[in-house]
Amino acid sequence: GMFTYVSGANFFGEIIEWIGFALATWSLPALAFAFFSLCFLGLRAFHHH
Repeated sequence: GMFTYVSGANFFGEIIEWIGFALATWSLPALAFAFFSLCFLGLRAFHHH
């Protein structure tokens, strides 16, 4: 199934939420938070896979 390709769907959903928040507020702190969330949650998803 798809879980062969997806490493933690909840991590992907959270990253999408923070990117959406950064786009909605259009602020540098929100963009930085989205970027660092992508970095840390991406690493967790990679190790979780």
